[in-house]
Amino acid sequence: MDFNCTKCGECCKRYFIQILPEDAEKISKFMGIPLEEFISDYTQLFLQFFIGDFKSTGLVIPSAFIPKKFIESINSIVLGTPKELMVLPTIAFKRNDKTCVFLNNLNNCKIYPVRPHQCRIFPFISMNKLESDFLDLYPFCKGLESSDLKKNKNLAEPHFKKTNEYFSKIKKKGFSSQWKTLPKKGLAVLETKILSEINRKEFSEITDLLK
Repeated sequence: MDFNCTKCGECCKRYFIQILPEDAEKISKFMGIPLEEFISDYTQLFLQFFIGDFKSTGLVIPSAFIPKKFIESINSIVLGTPKELMVLPTIAFKRNDKTCVFLNNLNNCKIYPVRPHQCRIFPFISMNKLESDFLDLYPFCKGLESSDLKKNKNLAEPHFKKTNEYFSKIKKKGFSSQWKTLPKKGLAVLETKILSEINRKEFSEITDLLK
């Protein structure tokens, strides 16, 4: 990867870092703690809603089945209730003072050797591979100004393939097939806008509809 990171920490401060089961296993081993302890102490539930035509994904739920509190929160952001919503259930790192729990006060990652793939390839995680898009999407990333975008534009493909496989397994076998242990609570968001907190029961009720 040809990227000149300036270690500003902005990507760790601006985004919720979502992880896959294999990330959780690697990080817990690196930290020398049981997987269950890692999940409980360092992660949170993260449920993303998206509005649009996503029928091909299969991860779509009619709005009538979504709990009222989430629909009301969505209606406070968009006008009118959509007929259906795409739902992406994951687990994300907790945050301290609006910062990833693993970012220290020197803007260094505490788990850098085993950081998730999306952290390794950031900011080259856009679905659109056009070089100009990265600069438009992440204007705060100073490293882009001095990096060779052409050499990095295809870094997203393995990550998206792995992520798509993860959601396909959830669709076929359920969320519990990927995660045996769940955090007690977390957040529900509409794309990137926080809707409300979500507990384990609410999260499971929604993800069960994806089977």
